[in-house]
Amino acid sequence: MARVPLGTLGTVATPFEGTEGVLRGKALDDRLGVATLLGLLTQTYEGVDLYGVFTTQEEVGLRGAGPAAHRLAPDMAIVLDCTPARDIPLVTGEENPLYNTRLGEGPAIYSVDACTVSDPRLIRLAESVAGQMAIRVQYRQPGGGSTDAGAIHRSLTGIPSLSISVPGRNLHGGISTARVSDWRGQRSLVQGMLAQLSPATFSGVSAHR
Repeated sequence: MARVPLGTLGTVATPFEGTEGVLRGKALDDRLGVATLLGLLTQTYEGVDLYGVFTTQEEVGLRGAGPAAHRLAPDMAIVLDCTPARDIPLVTGEENPLYNTRLGEGPAIYSVDACTVSDPRLIRLAESVAGQMAIRVQYRQPGGGSTDAGAIHRSLTGIPSLSISVPGRNLHGGISTARVSDWRGQRSLVQGMLAQLSPATFSGVSAHR
């Protein structure tokens, strides 16, 4: 039997599956965000110059987002990510009270995490669009973890930022699970936000109100 040399790199060769509204595969965090951004870039939005950035090294210190923010100097940013869904029932069968998001409850809007306080004006825009378009959304419970918004919102003189994530189970394992409806909701919500985005979104209202 041939031996694998010490130090050889390897990965789990998990095939991608999509059945009955459920997505399974490796690296859904953040393949789903990439898929959403690719879809957004196929359209135009009146009065909006949309820049899409596919960042690197988010998991090891948000290293790619900061330089991108400095290079583009955007007026605002929407970060597309995945977030752990810790909604698995307890061993007693009772509902887990320590969940942060749940599968099937829609894309997760961030208010605060370990590195970011989301811009309230963008939260209100997301809530308004979700109501108008009948998009089911949930709020990621405050706690640990972060997204690229943690680096973007502190760049330059401060960039208004909001993270909208697709919930997923076992995101950093060999196979993760997400719902198609949550991913589609993320894309529809951001499309609606871009369609309604205007200077009035940021005028006349305090960011900390």
